[in-house]
Amino acid sequence: TKIAKQGEKIIGKVRIDKVGEIAGIYGFVVGSKLRGNGLGREILTSVVNECLVEGYKKLFLEVKSENWPA
Repeated sequence: TKIAKQGEKIIGKVRIDKVGEIAGIYGFVVGSKLRGNGLGREILTSVVNECLVEGYKKLFLEVKSENWPA
């Protein structure tokens, strides 16, 4: 699990499971008062780039179907 911070303030978290050449991104959340400002996109982009640099060939992102903003 990775914790996203701005300074000392926790703004979100994400769990990444890595097996073989596959990375799964789960449990991704940004604090409710901070949503809608591009922070989720910034965090997710960072996680995806990290996985690609580490050589993962396939990435999966779990999103609940009723989570329209995601």
